Amino acid sequence: MTTSLDHSGNRKPIPPEFAPAAPPPVYYAAECMGSRQATPNSDFVQDLAMMRAYRDGAMLPRILGHVYLRPFFGWPELDGPALAGARVTISNGVATLTTITDESGAFSLRDALTGDYAVQADLPPYRMNSESTGNTTTGVANGSLHVPEAGCGYTDVQLATTSAIQGVVRDPRGKRIPNVPVWIRVKEDAPGTHKVFAITDRRGQFTISGVPDTDVYLLAGVDPEMLSAGSTSTIETHYGIVYYPRGSSVEGASVLRLGLGEVRESLVLRLEHPLQKSRINVTVLNSDRRPQKGADISTYGAGLGYTKTDGRGRGSVPCVRGLRYEVDARRQWQLGGKWEALGSSRVSFVCGADDIPIVLVLDHAPRR
Repeated sequence: MTTSLDHSGNRKPIPPEFAPAAPPPVYYAAECMGSRQATPNSDFVQDLAMMRAYRDGAMLPRILGHVYLRPFFGWPELDGPALAGARVTISNGVATLTTITDESGAFSLRDALTGDYAVQADLPPYRMNSESTGNTTTGVANGSLHVPEAGCGYTDVQLATTSAIQGVVRDPRGKRIPNVPVWIRVKEDAPGTHKVFAITDRRGQFTISGVPDTDVYLLAGVDPEMLSAGSTSTIETHYGIVYYPRGSSVEGASVLRLGLGEVRESLVLRLEHPLQKSRINVTVLNSDRRPQKGADISTYGAGLGYTKTDGRGRGSVPCVRGLRYEVDARRQWQLGGKWEALGSSRVSFVCGADDIPIVLVLDHAPRR
């Protein structure tokens, strides 16, 4: 199927006598694509139909993709509204090809030669999302595409509205607070929906652009699901989430819906209690109860924390006080060209409430 624009990373092994320029009827995929379940709701159904058609001599599209609305996710299944009628243009200085998205927001082009292309989608009043980091599943950046020698290039293109929400964030005493994340959450939150957010400036003010034309909530503070080892290690204090107009529960939140191009101003969000950073100390032992150096320790729950054990089998993982986590450990090594692994049981703890260091024993095959 698709490969990343910069051609980086490992590729799947090419079988003997396989010529990419004149391939047999198989797909050739970048290694990072992995596998997905063959369910009726997955793209596997479309893939299977295409492979059968190719086996029978039909020409495959060289480019496939979706145009979808930020912040909804577009691959492998489109969670958000379909943007039908968008004009998609790909060009690379040698060739320019144009098509229109169908009723599901999908598009395809057959005549693209191998190479790198810039991708543009137009559907007024929507705009190309300049803040996009692209489709992280495929590694293809928004607005760019690589068509390989064999198989198809795939890309998702995000469009965004010009609608915006502006306001200020204050602490419980009314003081304006800088560096606080503020974001919108789609009311009917699909599993793959991204968050659209902004960070307050030094005066506590924020502007969130690209608010989708659907029902949303406005939040400020740190959602525990957003916390990670990186964020908790660099920020001393987090404020818990609050919904507009007030309160930490969605039950009291106001549902906002902006018209296309609308700018909603002067909204005020007041923070409540701070969430304090802490750490949990973990010791990892091997099956004969000796300290295990170089084991991976991971926490789950309010974000993901990760570290490796030192020579004494010890590691310290960041967490946020009062929140519940689970922690486990594993060690991997290569033996005879194959990877082997041992894991520990997963232990639950409340950060800051359990003072006894956690001991994990690598004594069984880890869960996948």
